[in-house]
Amino acid sequence: KKHKIGHLRVDNQGNATFKRLPTNQLVDALQLGIQHSVGGLEATPAHDVLYQDFLTIEIINFPKAGKNTPKATPSHRFNDFIIRSYAPVAFRHFREKFNIKPEDYLSSICKPFRELKNPGASGSLFYLTSDDEFIIKMSEENVF
Repeated sequence: KKHKIGHLRVDNQGNATFKRLPTNQLVDALQLGIQHSVGGLEATPAHDVLYQDFLTIEIINFPKAGKNTPKATPSHRFNDFIIRSYAPVAFRHFREKFNIKPEDYLSSICKPFRELKNPGASGSLFYLTSDDEFIIKMSEENVF
């Protein structure tokens, strides 16, 4: 028997799926997307944060084979997926203001997460980085 909250399902053995995909695959794909998004900001010159920086949504397609376009992505073991990076320049600004170096942030984010076992009422998934520095919330598109 599976316990279900929103699109989150947990079977009797404690294995979680989100929209019928194992959550560990979703987390690995998310980490790849974050690494790509944050790493890609290195090429974007820093500027004073503008109102429009908070409205920016960068949509990145990750085909399984990767792509060699100006916004290249690496090949990976997952099915094709899309990452939406919300306000990447604004979040870079906040990381800078809090003295979080990009390499430290990526080091923290790209290590294995610990799943917090108390999902939100909407079925969102919460994760904690292994160094306890960051909480990650994974939610459905319609939550935004």
